[in-house]
Amino acid sequence: MFALVHNDRHYYERIAKQVEGIFTVQQVYSLSELQRLGGLEGIFADARLVAAIRERMPGVPVMVIEEPFAVSEAMRWWDSVQKPQAAPTSPFLTSVGFTPVTMPQIERTGGRRGKVILFVSPKGGSGRTTLCAHMAAFGAAQGKRVVYIDADDDKGDTAAKFGLETEYTDYRGWRGHTFEAAIADGLAITPQEFTGLSVVPGPKVVSGSAVGNLGEDAAFLANLAAQYADMVLIDTVQGWNPMQIQLLPLVGHIVIVVAPKAGQEENTQLMISKLVYTQLPSTQISVLINHPDGRFDWKTYEHIVSPFAVTLSVPFDRAYKKKGGVKAKQIIRACGNWWKEQYGFPVKQATKLKWRR
Repeated sequence: MFALVHNDRHYYERIAKQVEGIFTVQQVYSLSELQRLGGLEGIFADARLVAAIRERMPGVPVMVIEEPFAVSEAMRWWDSVQKPQAAPTSPFLTSVGFTPVTMPQIERTGGRRGKVILFVSPKGGSGRTTLCAHMAAFGAAQGKRVVYIDADDDKGDTAAKFGLETEYTDYRGWRGHTFEAAIADGLAITPQEFTGLSVVPGPKVVSGSAVGNLGEDAAFLANLAAQYADMVLIDTVQGWNPMQIQLLPLVGHIVIVVAPKAGQEENTQLMISKLVYTQLPSTQISVLINHPDGRFDWKTYEHIVSPFAVTLSVPFDRAYKKKGGVKAKQIIRACGNWWKEQYGFPVKQATKLKWRR
């Protein structure tokens, strides 16, 4: 746990949101209160208090915080004071740059064969669910066995996109031994039009309650699905938080869906900063720019998503806006070759015509 020595509640809430899934932070208002806290890993403090804190609590690392707070700088500071971490030995143990994250021990019932792709976005309304659903339908239509898991606890519209009924089984707390059991128990539903597709709708929300953290439930289901399907697509909540970190050991590829709207650059840059510290190679991360308009500044976003590159741009489809579903032609045309690469289909390379003399 880390302490933030600051008397501004709003400032604390902003920092806590930024470092969610990376640091566990508790606000402290005075030095006496700070001294009563035990087991502190580090302290964030105003520059005027650093000398007094170091004198009273020697041995605890202290970082000077400035406005605006930069989570990337906090990560670099913590990396610099951390002792070298031993390489993870368990398949359910990963690292987000400086602190190990232990996955729930999931019983394996066979060898993994399916690729797991995680769809994330820095902000809601970016089109993450739409692109994930279209990719699932595309693979199933081409003969692949695909599982789509809705792990969005913000009441996503996955079921509606595939024309499924609103009544379905909540997968929270379910612990079967095979994905076939999940199908039999009604957790996974097959749309009539896509026989090779199994859709796992998101959990129901009881009136007046929250869904909570779905990381462990989604990871358990994804592990079984990867032994059943050729491709497992997981649609998660916005941002980069403990849920995605729990799923990370199962993931072979991460897709970041960004809608370049005004004011979203900061959220995008924050997510990219956190993803850098997952230590995944850039080949396992794709950035999709969704609905760019004619004034879209590519150079600005190339800087924002660095060190990753923009994979492709998906145009706005007016027909989809009217009809919905998973048959938006412009989306399919824009993403087709990239989908084929992910599914392992051969992709024809465009060749330039040569003029005859």
